[in-house]
Amino acid sequence: MKQYILGVDGGGTKTLGVLYDWEGNEIRRSVSGFSNFSVDESKTIKHLMDVLNDLYDPNIVMINMGIAGYSNYQNKASLLKSLSDKFQCNISMVTDAEIALNSIKRNRDNPVVMVLGGTGSVVIYENHDHMKMIGGFGHLLGDEGSGYHLAITALKQVINQFEEGKLISPLSSSLLVEINAENYADIKNFVYNNQKSDIARLSEFIAKHANEGDQEAIDLFVNEGELLAQQTLKAFRQMQTCRQVIVGFKGGFLLNAPYVKETLMKALNQKNILFTMDTSSVEPVAGAYYLAKRHLDKR
Repeated sequence: MKQYILGVDGGGTKTLGVLYDWEGNEIRRSVSGFSNFSVDESKTIKHLMDVLNDLYDPNIVMINMGIAGYSNYQNKASLLKSLSDKFQCNISMVTDAEIALNSIKRNRDNPVVMVLGGTGSVVIYENHDHMKMIGGFGHLLGDEGSGYHLAITALKQVINQFEEGKLISPLSSSLLVEINAENYADIKNFVYNNQKSDIARLSEFIAKHANEGDQEAIDLFVNEGELLAQQTLKAFRQMQTCRQVIVGFKGGFLLNAPYVKETLMKALNQKNILFTMDTSSVEPVAGAYYLAKRHLDKR
């Protein structure tokens, strides 16, 4: 009889589900809107159910989900029970960061550090089955090294230029036009009336200015890379291992935004750290499969 594993990766931009066979081959996938319990619980559950219902198969033996904000979600037990009753299989849910880590670790025994810079950010490491997160407190408490944090920092700079009577920079002027703001006070309306993912997408607009040589924009991206480096080096200090560490980068912002990855790599190379980069193209959602497979193999 066929046995399938359904993995789900839910973050600030989208919810991606992939149905795997027992060997880890992809059968099919489904995408819905964002999933982040810290942003909107009801929409997160709706988007999650969209994916689960679309991919459901009676041969599924386990559904493993990594969802942003799950560690802060208060109704874990109730949600897991309702999902178990509905789908009649093993159900597990962790954070999106944990499945991203396992997409790097896969079946290897080395210590692993995963640096995630997307809509939000987190650094997470595992060493001798001990796992710990650095950062990952969400947009209200941090998210340094992310598209959202860069966008908010840029908007704060616009406010600061106006309030201190400074010359309004070309980047600030362009940002006001981009968000349809008639004056800097309209920034508040934009931030408080848009989703986190919509605000984070401003980083793509700012990246165009950085690629055209705008120094203010370049400095914003370099700063996010430095913030990620600080968190990554903190993880290495806490691990205190002499073994080769596998380091993996995840998230569209870290991988694609200008200057961020380069700044982070420069900081790591300047330290006497024994590490190797995981350069595979394995998606974070695959980490849900590897976690589920390890759980099922132990039965």
